[in-house]
Amino acid sequence: MTPSLEIPHDNKLPQMAVILDEVNMRGVLEDALNAEAPGDTPADVECSRLRVRHCKIEWIKYKPDSKCTVCYRLAIDPLPPDSQGELILYGRIYAAGGALSRFRRAQSACLVRPRFGRPLLHLPELDMVVWVFPNDRKLTGLSLIADERRLKDELLGEVLGKALGREWQLVDMTHDIVHYVPEHTCTVRLQLQVQQVPIGDRRSLTLYGKTYYDDEGAETYRIMRELWALESGSHTQSRMAQPVMYDSGHRLLWQAGLAGATLRDQDLSGSHFCTLMREAAVTVAWLHRSRVSCSRLFSFDDWLVKLEEMRPVLAQARPSCRERLAPLIDRLRSQAESLGEQPVATLHGDLHLNNFVEHGTKIALIDMDNVSSGPPARDIGSFIAGVFYQGLLRGIAERVIQRAVTAFCDQYERSVPWQTPRSVLNWYIATSLLTERARRSVMRLKSGRLNILDDLIDLAGRVESGATRPRKPRAAGAPVLRRGASPVSVRRTGSI
Repeated sequence: MTPSLEIPHDNKLPQMAVILDEVNMRGVLEDALNAEAPGDTPADVECSRLRVRHCKIEWIKYKPDSKCTVCYRLAIDPLPPDSQGELILYGRIYAAGGALSRFRRAQSACLVRPRFGRPLLHLPELDMVVWVFPNDRKLTGLSLIADERRLKDELLGEVLGKALGREWQLVDMTHDIVHYVPEHTCTVRLQLQVQQVPIGDRRSLTLYGKTYYDDEGAETYRIMRELWALESGSHTQSRMAQPVMYDSGHRLLWQAGLAGATLRDQDLSGSHFCTLMREAAVTVAWLHRSRVSCSRLFSFDDWLVKLEEMRPVLAQARPSCRERLAPLIDRLRSQAESLGEQPVATLHGDLHLNNFVEHGTKIALIDMDNVSSGPPARDIGSFIAGVFYQGLLRGIAERVIQRAVTAFCDQYERSVPWQTPRSVLNWYIATSLLTERARRSVMRLKSGRLNILDDLIDLAGRVESGATRPRKPRAAGAPVLRRGASPVSVRRTGSI
């Protein structure tokens, strides 16, 4: 079983303990991959003879009392053992009897022959449906970006032309999958060696391709192009990745890679981390001040709905927190009515340490999928909540994390022209600790996350009460978003 993983007790999903046990699932999935299915041809049977040497859980999404989706990475030995390989697959469990109809529906989709085994599996004893990579219920472009040969033949020439110009040709390429979220996105990395014709100059280039389950990639590409046009620095010292191309047919966004480590890879307790946090604040301030048109708008009312949803979710995951949680949420909901007017900025929408890259002398932002218009305290509060969360996971003293947060906030203050009162920022930090960090701890079930739920709730309470102070208030003027403003009034106010 995955080390330190707490298995939630869910009466409607009693098979949770089985699907989260990597050792057990190694055998279950090996049997399923080797089982002969009705209608199999001799070739199908021959192809299905596999040995699973190792099973690792890559990703989990759990919805209490409803379903749980788990992505597995298997180390495979085909028989005869002339080669070895990996197989990615994801399975979803349902309440009793809920899997069969989903399996039959999935069979009617256009399925792709995977490298090993069959494209779709039904595990009735677990009420589970399994999709074998590159099959996915929603990601229609997955089969293209997972296939190195198809990328070379069908798309790479156009992408290279957009990135470098038509005079560059491919010499060599390595291809790997860097991040896969079933039914949502998949990102591949291409390490390229290219040559300029007829001069013969060679260079290296890294490209990332990301396919989406919907058309949001087109909006992300449009916003990235606007931001790139505003960026005055050189390509090697920019504050974001260069957008290259969007392929609407495959819902596939291409962008240039950025060399460097993320802030999550840094020592959060070291003095250098404070320096990096100051530079990160400059980058966030640049984004917040950027004038781009955003169709996505932060909804304060939706944020309150998410806060309210945490009552039953967190109470079920950690019954001991119920007495502290309910009054805390009540206070936060009451304070929401008095937050007052707030500036309107271009928000990143998913600020956390893994989305900052130390790139040359600057800190660059990646993953622009959630750029929107809204109050900057929403972005800053979410980021600070994530930094405290990482401190809890790593066992770093709160005063040390506080020092890094203060460095960020002080630099951000000097880089923007608007006011962020302490009470407003504290409100967003506290609500982000609950609606983002605590919520993900329950839904993702990563090792050790459930163990810090009590600490997260305690921290949210101290932030809400002002016992933890991330910054000092500062007075200034700015365009404002009034509490409860409609999308029309947000657009009238304008982005800054």
